[in-house]
Amino acid sequence: MVKTALPMNAEATREFMYNALKDGDYFVQTPEEFIRSKSEEKRILKARCASPNEITMIALSSSQVIGLLMVNVTTKIRTRHTAEFGIAILKEAQGLGIGNALMGSLLDWVKRIPTLERIELRVHSENLSAIKLYRKFGFEVEGCRKKAIKYRDGSYMDELIMCLHLKPL
Repeated sequence: MVKTALPMNAEATREFMYNALKDGDYFVQTPEEFIRSKSEEKRILKARCASPNEITMIALSSSQVIGLLMVNVTTKIRTRHTAEFGIAILKEAQGLGIGNALMGSLLDWVKRIPTLERIELRVHSENLSAIKLYRKFGFEVEGCRKKAIKYRDGSYMDELIMCLHLKPL
């Protein structure tokens, strides 16, 4: 089940993000950089719920958050036709259709904003399952940021910029 994350979901979303960062290979942020109290998470979710330009969606299994999608519509005059999003799914929940459900909810949400013309994201170039998911929903690679990610061992990974145009070019 996918729903909007509410302030009452703060502890569950905070725990989810820490676990996703700890077990995931394709995040820019590390678990030790994710330092957020329950009250801070609650405040963030409350603000996102009140904003017409952003939303956090969560996928639940029982009461556990197993997937999360955050989307922001940029508010600058020259880019407010664009929304940016990020998605995370617990490693043990990958391949179960959670990404499809979150992406479907994202596309339903953006349809309510008539000024939106494009949705974009950044994805690690080796995250092939995520790239396949985004392509399934019509996203295309628009560019590549060479060596954008640097790991502790000194290795690098490129980052792809993908976009879905909501209106014909």
